[in-house]
Amino acid sequence: MAKDSIDKEVSPVQLEGTSAEVEQIADRVAELPDASKPSEDGETVVPAEVEQVVDNAAELPDASKPSGRGELIKSATLVMLGNLGSSLMGMLRQSFVASTGASLSGPFFGAISPAQKFNDFLVNGSVGGALVPTFNDFAAPERRDDLRRLVFTLVNLVILIMAVASLIFLVIAPWMVSNVLEPGFTPAQKLLTTQYARIIFFSLMALGPFAVLQGALYARKEFGWAAFAITAYHVGIIIGAIITSLLGEYFLGTYGLAFGVILGAVGQIGLLLPGLRKQRLSYMFVLDLKHPAIRRILKLYIPIAFSYIVSSAIAILDQSLASGTPCASFMSTMKSCGASNYSAMTFATTLIQFPIGLVAAALGFAVLPTLTSHAREGEM
Repeated sequence: MAKDSIDKEVSPVQLEGTSAEVEQIADRVAELPDASKPSEDGETVVPAEVEQVVDNAAELPDASKPSGRGELIKSATLVMLGNLGSSLMGMLRQSFVASTGASLSGPFFGAISPAQKFNDFLVNGSVGGALVPTFNDFAAPERRDDLRRLVFTLVNLVILIMAVASLIFLVIAPWMVSNVLEPGFTPAQKLLTTQYARIIFFSLMALGPFAVLQGALYARKEFGWAAFAITAYHVGIIIGAIITSLLGEYFLGTYGLAFGVILGAVGQIGLLLPGLRKQRLSYMFVLDLKHPAIRRILKLYIPIAFSYIVSSAIAILDQSLASGTPCASFMSTMKSCGASNYSAMTFATTLIQFPIGLVAAALGFAVLPTLTSHAREGEM
């Protein structure tokens, strides 16, 4: 995958054949008359051959300009393959979670929801709209140190915010689950949802930084590791589901699903490490809140954040209503169908989102860095 990643500002496709042309022109320049010697009347004469060589050199590809279709196709293919692997693993994950039964899968999906929504609102939703365009301004090799300082300022800031939010959520989780998220669950299901949610919320200390680091690699056109890293998240939950199925209530096996989320979140960052090492983005203990790019990121993200607030409020209402929906006729023998209803709705949503993530999201992330480069060059 490291070989597949796109490291340079100029793709190999763009430079194909250029080296030979440059060498040819250099050889011709060496054979030309010395244009620096003045003529008899004191003026410097530029031979016609020199002018011709200069014209030929001007027609060579400009390595500083964003490349074209070849790079976009390669980038989109990498992201699409990564999304395909992630989506297939996500479908497999849902199967493993479903195998634990509605009494566990319902509380699990209810518990993972607040963490996902908070992460989307604070960090994840900003990757495409704010982080990648801003990071791309620092993508030139000579600005690598500025990019590194900005990236790890955001990483450290996000870790602090997520740590404080997780501690606050420990306190408010019982009220939020009972009155906002899952009012239709049974008392036992509410208790399990609360315990799951408290554990899962701490995964944000890895999920938040992952979104920032992923955006930095996308801006550097390092798509390989970033695209495939999300698969680790699903693998972690699958491992948690297997542990829950094998251990049951023994040795805290019931909480395997929740701890699987933390395992998957840490695994995502682990898969980014080769790409970060290749781009020389090693960790920096810094918190430069006066960095000029911070203000730009906030400016770009304010309208996106507003839309996330609205969509999250609707999703929470949807989740709350699903937990209290009466049983269907074929489920009339069950006393409470809140957990089953919510699990079924989550599984159905996964199926619907499969083609969206595979095509639309892949093209969106692949084209963003190149579009930003064109916009910066004024090539609208």
